[in-house]
Amino acid sequence: MEFYGTRKKVNMKSFLLKRLNTSFLDIENTYLKFNNKNLENLPKGSEWLLDNFYILELVYKETKANILREKKIELNIIETGIYKGYPLVYALSLELINYFTGNINEENIIEFINGFQKWGILSLEEVSSISTCLIIGLLEYISKISAKLSTIDEIWQKEYVLQSKYKISLGYGIKSLRAMANFDWENIFESIAVVEEIYKKDPLNVYESMDLDSKHYYRYNTKILAEKFNVEEVFLAKKILEFAEEEWNKGSRDKKAHIGYYLLDKGREKLFDFFGIEEKTTIYMKKYSSYYLPILLLTIFVSISIFIYTYNRANVFL
Repeated sequence: MEFYGTRKKVNMKSFLLKRLNTSFLDIENTYLKFNNKNLENLPKGSEWLLDNFYILELVYKETKANILREKKIELNIIETGIYKGYPLVYALSLELINYFTGNINEENIIEFINGFQKWGILSLEEVSSISTCLIIGLLEYISKISAKLSTIDEIWQKEYVLQSKYKISLGYGIKSLRAMANFDWENIFESIAVVEEIYKKDPLNVYESMDLDSKHYYRYNTKILAEKFNVEEVFLAKKILEFAEEEWNKGSRDKKAHIGYYLLDKGREKLFDFFGIEEKTTIYMKKYSSYYLPILLLTIFVSISIFIYTYNRANVFL
């Protein structure tokens, strides 16, 4: 697995749509070709495509609709090498699929991505895009295997072996695509998002017990602030954790020892001062209504209050 330099923040929505459309069109053409043949003339493995085409079509339509709903999809792209111009996370997905011969599961996704991150950290947006990139990558993989099957007309010994190989690969690809609907994507996200691992070290232990909406809001603000300060998300998350740990080590057991204080509360001032940037609170409100935000903040406040109450009550007996 070899990747080269990347350039940040390019809108890759059109790229992903084009790959998706091209792959499905190729699959559809191969399906029609198989469907018009006599059963005895069909190559080994063609039944995988004939029996599962409607599922592939459904996955294609849902994925396309999901991409079209996005205003833009900004991802790091690779500048050199065989994947030049590709989004890094899409190239990773293709490498993962090829490495496991289309046989994808939660465990090997986590293992493969974390192996890559030993030398290159993915952004939160890249981690969030992995499921979409894997779907498109699997459709591309299936289209290529199907096309190879369709070119085999005569059953010579060598071609028979190839058919058996392609049959296994095609079966893996289709089964993986079907199984992905039942993957625990939140668990995958939390297992590969480095920012998530940092925030789980929250001194008050509030972050790990928060609901998904609250966690998503923290991540969203991390992404926005990292762009504002022109730093990596991981660097920002470590700095936020450092501020919270400083307060904890001073003996503070209130909200100042919680990472959220520096993302959403008055602790933001310390963060902005550190990076030498004037604070503009409007950047936090772009995506959330005046109705939703108070509910979210109330949830976080209650979580911190419960921790403080539990901590103080436990200390009564010390």
